[in-house]
Amino acid sequence: MAPYFTAVTEVVTKRIFKMVATVNDNVCDSVEQSVKKTKIMEVNKSVHEINREISDKEEEELTRLRGIGVIPPYQLSTSCKTLVNAIEKSPPSIILLRQALRTNTLLPGEIFTIATHADLNFVEVVGTHFINLMDSPVNPLTSKKLERGVALHTTIIVLNNLFLADNDIIDLCWLERLTDHTGSTKWDGIGFSVSNRKLVPLLIEFSGAIQHNNTIPKMIDDENKLIKGMKSVLAFTETLTDKMPLPIYYCRFYDSKIFFESLGLLDNHLYLKRTHCIVTCPTTPKELQKFIYSTNTMFAWKSAVVNFASDINDCKDPL
Repeated sequence: MAPYFTAVTEVVTKRIFKMVATVNDNVCDSVEQSVKKTKIMEVNKSVHEINREISDKEEEELTRLRGIGVIPPYQLSTSCKTLVNAIEKSPPSIILLRQALRTNTLLPGEIFTIATHADLNFVEVVGTHFINLMDSPVNPLTSKKLERGVALHTTIIVLNNLFLADNDIIDLCWLERLTDHTGSTKWDGIGFSVSNRKLVPLLIEFSGAIQHNNTIPKMIDDENKLIKGMKSVLAFTETLTDKMPLPIYYCRFYDSKIFFESLGLLDNHLYLKRTHCIVTCPTTPKELQKFIYSTNTMFAWKSAVVNFASDINDCKDPL
């Protein structure tokens, strides 16, 4: 398999990893102790916090590494952009935000379809869902709930609507799911490729609930579980393509937030973790405005998952 970029010397690689790991001690140290011989480089916050007294070669390679795994931006449809702007400018009131969500933003004569207005449908449906929870007698997101009860109102409804227009490419399966590549390990959610169910572009975990089992150790354990599973999935995916780096995408729920992330395989020993988007599941009007404002970033991540699965539709080992 051809290398994706010119090999970095062992010394440079170790120094870069050491610098990045210093920035992310808690995550990287925990992962490295739990996942043998796996080097995780978290690149999101590295460059601005790294000692600038490094060689030109290290700077060049670090910049190159930091650019790997960046996903293309997503352009909202005109009707969705109009709605997002209206919600952003609205006073933070449940009544006014509901009114904005019910406003028709389609152009005269424009016909609504899920295929052409997936982003608009997402904002309307998910936005109304969270508004309804806020307006209900007891918002389930503000009281003690168990993990799966919370997931029904957060991760599951968000991802189901995010991938709705692409469910002919990605099949989301929920709760106690298995995949061939991770043995008896059960997953809270798996995104299978419809054309080849051995291909798993997406893994999902719920790391705790609300006011229940949502500790940092629980979050770290679940991410360690994800990384071990993703290594196994990537080992299979390597047999389907010569493209490098090779990504797998994953999603975590922790502390009322949804993390949209990816892990990229650069070679047999080096992986790149990237957090593309973090959204808080809203319980207030202001939080809802921030959530909806992140629609384009969530759709960019979703598009990366879908495009990756589509690119390997001609895989060598169909089910």
